[in-house]
Amino acid sequence: MQRASTWTLALALFALTACAAPRKSNLKAPSDPYPAHTIKPMTGGPPPWVGQEMSWEKLEAINAWLANQGAASDPYWRVEGRLQLAEGRMRFYRNERTTADESINRQRISTARADFMRVKADSRASEGQLRRAKRGLASSANIKAKVPGRLPAGVMPRSRWGSRKAKHYNLTKAEDPWRYITIHHSALEESVSTVSTQSGAKTALRKMQKYHMDSRGWGDLGYHFLIDSRGQVYEGRSMHWQGAHAGRDNHNRNNNVGNIGICLIGNFDKIRPTAASLRSLKKLVLNLRQQHRIPSNRIRGHMDWKQTECPGEYLLPFVRQLARG
Repeated sequence: MQRASTWTLALALFALTACAAPRKSNLKAPSDPYPAHTIKPMTGGPPPWVGQEMSWEKLEAINAWLANQGAASDPYWRVEGRLQLAEGRMRFYRNERTTADESINRQRISTARADFMRVKADSRASEGQLRRAKRGLASSANIKAKVPGRLPAGVMPRSRWGSRKAKHYNLTKAEDPWRYITIHHSALEESVSTVSTQSGAKTALRKMQKYHMDSRGWGDLGYHFLIDSRGQVYEGRSMHWQGAHAGRDNHNRNNNVGNIGICLIGNFDKIRPTAASLRSLKKLVLNLRQQHRIPSNRIRGHMDWKQTECPGEYLLPFVRQLARG
């Protein structure tokens, strides 16, 4: 009897233990949009461009976000933005390579590859993002990503006006696409006769570059092209690089992103631009518009970006005329 009682007590204790043990549920946990091997976003929701169909508008939105809100956002989304920019450019290269200008194709390829490489080298990238970056580099491996094409006809290269070497470490790589053209005047106080000769204009360019690099702390001249009173067009900052001519707006957005800067040498609050300089300006603007598919209503004066009198009272009407097409 005592032995039977002992077995009965043991069976009762086993039953109680079994009832107390947690049962395996048949319900599945909700899926994690960021698998365990990824770096998960830690703060805030996704940027507004996430989930949008690929388009040039989306690439512009990502560019603007990276230059502004993205600077303080979660590293995961910054890497994702850079990756989607690269993937988008490669997609548009493939879709438009037979119709786009050759220089546009080269810029899209080289910029996409640079972004794929930045993602690949980023320690914050997830495994999935790294795989996409490696695939992007592999798919573009057989495409020759050359430097931007030749300068427009008649443009004097930097080497011929005595330009200093740019400080590339202090420059920002230009992002495709170019979306705006902004026109400035230099507001130099030199007399008209001083800058109306080629030697005088070259001296003015070197003086301007020195001011931009030594006093403003920039990596090079702020403008991509400059025009003297004789109508000679000069290469300024290479279009490999984003300009430094339009500043930031009241919301701290960088107005230089996708913005080509052209400067006419002279103070056009005091004098009128010459007919030769206006002809060259018109020709250059038309060339850039065609090459980069920039509509006329995206031609701006400096005053359209910030509080300033630039490009001057006597040049502004011509800028408005260009913007009307």
